[in-house]
Amino acid sequence: MHDHLWRDNWIEFKARLMAQWEHLTHHELDAATDKREHVLKHIELREGVDRAEAERRLREVEKTR
Repeated sequence: MHDHLWRDNWIEFKARLMAQWEHLTHHELDAATDKREHVLKHIELREGVDRAEAERRLREVEKTR
């Protein structure tokens, strides 16, 4: 879907993820580079939301330009 964000613009996209979720660390995101599932899991755990909500929130960030 938004694979280009994960591959081509990782540094910019990582900054957007960190702005949205302050609890995500550089280390966690660097370990998750190009791995959307990893990021989803961190959002679930850090934000205390279920998978569907984490997916919805991540899609919102992916849509933002």
